[in-house]
Amino acid sequence: MKAILPVAGKGTRLRPLAHTYPKALIPIADRPMINWILDPLVEAGLEEAVFIVGWLGTEIEAHVRQHYQQLKLSFVHQGEMLGLGHAIYLGLQPGDQEVFIILGDTLFEADIAAIRAAPHSVLGVKEVADPRRFGVAELSQGLIVRLVEKPAEPRSNLALIGLYNIKDGGALHGVLERMIRDDIRTRSEYQITDALQQMIDLGHVFEPWGIEGWYDCGKKDTLLETNRHYLNRLDHRREAVRLGDSLLIPPVHVGEGVRLSRSIVGPNVSVGDGADIRDAVVEDSLLCEGVHLQGVVLKDAVLGRDALVRQPARALHLSDNTEVDG
Repeated sequence: MKAILPVAGKGTRLRPLAHTYPKALIPIADRPMINWILDPLVEAGLEEAVFIVGWLGTEIEAHVRQHYQQLKLSFVHQGEMLGLGHAIYLGLQPGDQEVFIILGDTLFEADIAAIRAAPHSVLGVKEVADPRRFGVAELSQGLIVRLVEKPAEPRSNLALIGLYNIKDGGALHGVLERMIRDDIRTRSEYQITDALQQMIDLGHVFEPWGIEGWYDCGKKDTLLETNRHYLNRLDHRREAVRLGDSLLIPPVHVGEGVRLSRSIVGPNVSVGDGADIRDAVVEDSLLCEGVHLQGVVLKDAVLGRDALVRQPARALHLSDNTEVDG
């Protein structure tokens, strides 16, 4: 089984954190986002992974090579952001058979083994309130017959969530190659929806696969929402836990080497390794490694590595090595 993971985006909606932190490595419940994606694939038999990298790609490569040495790994640089179709094309080979494609900022909960066992190619879908923001799948007799990228007048509310299991990766490679050669773009980009529609027109069969567990990490509020979900999944404690003169309110995750003093942490807080939290109250927040807090009350905060906050604040979104000192 081969997977292609496009992780070249700059994460503009997650700035300022994404100025210095590759989006794929942002910790969700104190585990890098890319780990939450890769681990279920490895359990389902993943053997090869191709990462399409760009912004801060060397950090992603170093992390993956360190933690997934059992996989055959490739890292392809996407120099120009020409669309998801272009990114996937860079990871394909003409002779590819089954290929699993998952976007690097999308966490999902699905039965990968069952998806792989399906007789046809599978596209992950979910009903959404406003399908105009997504690629949309239209069905007939239980199969996908039409795909439209961000339709102005959607004929379906089934959004493509960025999970694709393609039975014939070589065929997708050929379609994308022709699109790029003939410069077939939608909204100035090579769209994967256009390529998959061409495959449907050529007779390839695609079935929808409903995904209930789909968690977007593309902007601050959805990042915190996803962090809350995974904390609840990992921490089943119901009572507060006293740690010295501090209190942990679950669900909460505290990394290694964290120093707590006269503080209340939680609920829905993940704290990275080596953080130092003193005289603080923190709720519904994501704190990366090495964060220093003193005398603050925080809610809905996202703080990058080694950020320092020493003044009363309510909701912050800080990049690495930022200092807020009253």
